Amino acid sequence: MPIPIFPSAFIDKMRAQKESEGKKPPHGLWAFLGAFLALMFGNAVGGLVFFLFGGTMAEGQAMPTPMFSFFLLATTGFPLIFGVLWILFFECRSLKSFGLNINLTGLMRIARGFLLGVLAMGFGVYFLSALDMATLSAPTFPAGWAGLWPLALLIIAWLVQGTSEEVLLRGILFQSIAARHGLVAGLIISSLLFSLLHGLNPNTTPLFFVNLIVYSLFACIYVLREQSLWGIAGFHGAWNFAQGHLFGIPISGADMAADQVIHVTPTGPELITGGAAGLEGGLAATLALIVSAGVVLLLTRGDQKGTSETATQ
Repeated sequence: MPIPIFPSAFIDKMRAQKESEGKKPPHGLWAFLGAFLALMFGNAVGGLVFFLFGGTMAEGQAMPTPMFSFFLLATTGFPLIFGVLWILFFECRSLKSFGLNINLTGLMRIARGFLLGVLAMGFGVYFLSALDMATLSAPTFPAGWAGLWPLALLIIAWLVQGTSEEVLLRGILFQSIAARHGLVAGLIISSLLFSLLHGLNPNTTPLFFVNLIVYSLFACIYVLREQSLWGIAGFHGAWNFAQGHLFGIPISGADMAADQVIHVTPTGPELITGGAAGLEGGLAATLALIVSAGVVLLLTRGDQKGTSETATQ
């Protein structure tokens, strides 16, 4: 039975493409293996490149912004490359059928997703501020144009990070499992694995992992409604960028930001603010994601009329 907020047309197209070739979508174990190998091997290669080209990191200290951007680009860019290679040469699928059409529509969708991600994080922060559960410092802006390039580099780096995770988890993993084993299985398995992959993050709480599952379900809604990975990639990158660098909040429990425009100090109960886990550890993030899901449902109504960029070639 179809679930209205989780339209299956995108997944159905993938299944139909494989069946037209006399094949079945990859088994869930292959999908997991592909995403896992791309992530682990890509991280290892990216880390090696980072250190070979002069990257350094000190325990307990935030890296300077240009160095941190280089670290993100290396350690998430290579998993993205390996994920794309898996799609093209193992799954034998086009990027278009996968939800990564390279055109103006894709650019507009990633920009829209980025804006929504910034607004979602801002909603969570100012929700806490309105309830007197967080204090916000005065904003500090870069001095002159020369101070803007590290910020621009950070945005690019976080977009690569967001795209990388979405390609591996909402792309290879979710799409293949849903096409082979059913939409519900894809939603549940990909969401649980996304949460478990963050199990080694510092300062985690039970609600932190619940919110990761909520985020993953929201991400699946976004992918299925838009029939594309671009929007959620933009949202993911913006959520992390805004969290760490616009508002100075720990990103998934880790304080990584050297440069911050505003610094947010939680003063309310950790159940709501997230405490040391950052916004993602509290109910404020849960509310922000629920509101974001409602906004996405409204914005993507037109994408359900058969005009998807991801029609099978």
